[in-house]
Amino acid sequence: MSNTDASTKILGFEYQKMVALIKCLEAKNDVIIHLECFGDISDGTESVETKHSINDNKELYDTHEDFWKTLYNIIDNEDDFKSYTSFILHTTAKIREKSIFDGWNSLTDSQKESRIKSVKPTGTISSYINKVNSSSSDDLKSVLKRFKIEDNQKNARDYYKDVLITHPQITTPVPQSHIEPFVCLLLGYISEKLITSSDYIWKIDKNEFKIDFQRFLKNYLIDDLIFPNIKVDPDTISDKGYRFIAELRNIGYETKIANALNDYFRANFNRIDILMKNRSLAESLDDYDDEILESLNDTKLTFENRLSSLLLPNYKKESRLFYDHYQENISLKKDLKGVKTDTIKNYYPKGRTHHMIEESESFSWKLNKPK
Repeated sequence: MSNTDASTKILGFEYQKMVALIKCLEAKNDVIIHLECFGDISDGTESVETKHSINDNKELYDTHEDFWKTLYNIIDNEDDFKSYTSFILHTTAKIREKSIFDGWNSLTDSQKESRIKSVKPTGTISSYINKVNSSSSDDLKSVLKRFKIEDNQKNARDYYKDVLITHPQITTPVPQSHIEPFVCLLLGYISEKLITSSDYIWKIDKNEFKIDFQRFLKNYLIDDLIFPNIKVDPDTISDKGYRFIAELRNIGYETKIANALNDYFRANFNRIDILMKNRSLAESLDDYDDEILESLNDTKLTFENRLSSLLLPNYKKESRLFYDHYQENISLKKDLKGVKTDTIKNYYPKGRTHHMIEESESFSWKLNKPK
């Protein structure tokens, strides 16, 4: 065997691990993923056989061993596969036109049976075909009904680049600059599950995988965020026409304007800084803002309900108390997914609050007596 042959064989195993990793990412809780048992990859209901080739022109033809050996193994272990709902041949080869596999996934079980029965035993696949032909028609059609071919799949290099490292389960929580090291860690994790197995059965428990995934992720989150120290010139405040500043004036709280502007600008610049480091945190940042807005509305409603017993011409004093109470409490909000909790500064949630008031057409710090 040449060095190239050995390398391509190993590449086939690495390809299998990548497909298995995708399966782990997408599996539901309590699922056990097996490798090299019940097919190359199995989750208890679906068995996947992976076939990889570096030959971009490889085709799946009538007597191709990849198909016949896969079908043979299913039939030969039919007791193990009785509860399975699907068998998949995942191959980088392309189905040859006018072969028995042309339009395979659209065929009925009877049509599939008719096609494979037309193939004569030959060479290395004779034992496989003979085994298939010895099965009863009902048993064979039961398997063929569940047998699908996923042909023309991406080769290992492209699968890694276009499928694995762009998978949303990876790109959403992991900073862009750390995606490839993180994926390599997960691939090593899959190998480790065989190395440390006491019974030499290669399996990954989805529940354990989720816990370990989060544990690994902590090492790749943004460590420290840069919070620009924005200085505001008081002389420029009135020229900008900010709505959130007008709201502070509306409750007679001019003394809070300088701090509000500082928080507003620093938080906005900080958000930009986070997104430049990790675009995948956009959804997390939006969720954080939504939670702030919900807290803001709930707190205001609570304070307005307390006004029912007061008979005052306006509620500026009470509105200022509401403002102070809310700012003090919201400054403690540090649960921003994807960022280490102890790095978030108090001004960030306060600044994002001012941003949302700036974008709002109706919210006011001024309390209104409930009708």
